Amino acid sequence: MVYPFLFEWTYLLFQESLEIIMKPLFAFIRITSTWKEGDTNMQKTWFTSLLLASLLFLFPHQSLAVEFSITSVKIDAFLRDNGNVDVEETHTYAFEGEFGGITREVVPKTGASISQFTATENGKNLRIEKEDDLYKVHRKGEDETITVKLYYTIENGLEVYQDVVQFYWPFFDDRNESDYEDISISIHPPAQTDDVIAFGYDEGFKTENIQEDGAILFKLGYVPSNTNADIRVAYPASLFPNAPLTADKPMKEDILNAQLGLIKQAEADA
Repeated sequence: MVYPFLFEWTYLLFQESLEIIMKPLFAFIRITSTWKEGDTNMQKTWFTSLLLASLLFLFPHQSLAVEFSITSVKIDAFLRDNGNVDVEETHTYAFEGEFGGITREVVPKTGASISQFTATENGKNLRIEKEDDLYKVHRKGEDETITVKLYYTIENGLEVYQDVVQFYWPFFDDRNESDYEDISISIHPPAQTDDVIAFGYDEGFKTENIQEDGAILFKLGYVPSNTNADIRVAYPASLFPNAPLTADKPMKEDILNAQLGLIKQAEADA
């Protein structure tokens, strides 16, 4: 999930006095945008609305809205022979109005974890706040286009089997609330190879291009909000001698069958 901060102006006006108010406000906005419908959700939505109304009453001259578009997202994932994945993401935003930064939600799969999350702009480090799986990148401005680079490591991000090592990851899913005008994802193996399995699901289906060195380029292009785009790649297990075994069994045939199932389903739906 990626969206700009809506309330950075409060830090400029009353940084100390409003800090206690704004922190839970961010939390409630995020919760009510992702939880399922129900009585608890209704109560939290009501409370969030009350907080917003109170802020508007106290500061009627300020606008809480900010117009923006995400014009480009480029992701490079470098698979390491120890089972980790080093990720570099480049996000370009075009803003209209005041803004305080961007956020990126990275939810690790079971057994994996995210570490060493940093952000830069033109080589300069940007301040980051972390709330659970949500990372707030602070970068204030008004009416401009910015490009922010995000770096992080997915520890134990690879699934290791007897015959193959798999990277099966949702860089974006249906929790995302923003449209992306142009997305590309590149997966880089630890060494050159021509033994590659690669495919994507949903918006990622039939977007893969295998490069000469064995890297995979997924050119997704435009991806609307609230859609899935999982990518799935497998390389020979011999390329990952230092990665811990996930399961002592073969997996290549299962992955190929999953790919074939997607192709047959697409043909049936055509």
